[in-house]
Amino acid sequence: MWRNFLAMPIILKLLTASALGMLLVVVSTFVPGSPIHVFGREMTHSEFWATGAGLVTVVVCFSAIAAAVLMLRRSSYGRPAYMVASAAMSLSALFVAGVTGANVAKGIPTTIGNLLLTLVIALYLYLSKGSRNYFRSSAL
Repeated sequence: MWRNFLAMPIILKLLTASALGMLLVVVSTFVPGSPIHVFGREMTHSEFWATGAGLVTVVVCFSAIAAAVLMLRRSSYGRPAYMVASAAMSLSALFVAGVTGANVAKGIPTTIGNLLLTLVIALYLYLSKGSRNYFRSSAL
């Protein structure tokens, strides 16, 4: 997989690395310490998990990690999995805000921006010559 990572175009490398970085988000939900902030609401880790927000966060983050692994394996499912994970992350922020009692309205502009970014990334993944060539060639 390391060879495949090195063969990726730079933007695809950044997208893959950011998806793998979701592992840090998962770990941060388990490590007590500084409070968690959700659209202006501050809470402890135990409150975050008690509301169900922790589980949603972990599931969505692992979907992004799985998408990154699929892209590293040059799977035909890598790109659609990344798009689903990206959209799920965007939409889950509103769900997390709702269950934690945060201001959901504060999250709407961010969610719209993130969904637009997901569209831009989809265009890159499917229209970029470098990205198309990466997924077309056989795994190294």
